[in-house]
Amino acid sequence: MRKLLMIPFLLVLGTQIQAQDDIKGIWMTQEANSKIEIYEKEGQCFGKIVWLKEPNDRKGNPKTDQNNPDKSLRGREILGSDMLTELKYEQGAWRGKIYAARKGRTLDVAIRTRSTDVLDLEVSVRGFSRTQQWSRDTL
Repeated sequence: MRKLLMIPFLLVLGTQIQAQDDIKGIWMTQEANSKIEIYEKEGQCFGKIVWLKEPNDRKGNPKTDQNNPDKSLRGREILGSDMLTELKYEQGAWRGKIYAARKGRTLDVAIRTRSTDVLDLEVSVRGFSRTQQWSRDTL
């Protein structure tokens, strides 16, 4: 009887572990203008920009984080910077922060795996939310 009671627990645990592993990898954004590598570091996940469709500005220089509210960070290159931070798996989703470089704002994000090849990102600010889908990059 005790073994039978353990089966549902193990199934739920296995599903949660699978969902946690599915997020790592390289993802193409919905607009197909950048690729983000989601990786784990010290028990949290982060997302680093590893490819930009247009990595350079009009003068041919690498794009920088010119809208960052922290003036000391405005010179850092967008390519290679983390845009997803503090991601922890809670209540069926990865929850953390997403940095929108175009606006220089950090927003709440919840990421759910739709399948092994599709992520749903729900970005929230002041009670409003917007969802977009990212697809796994298949290099």
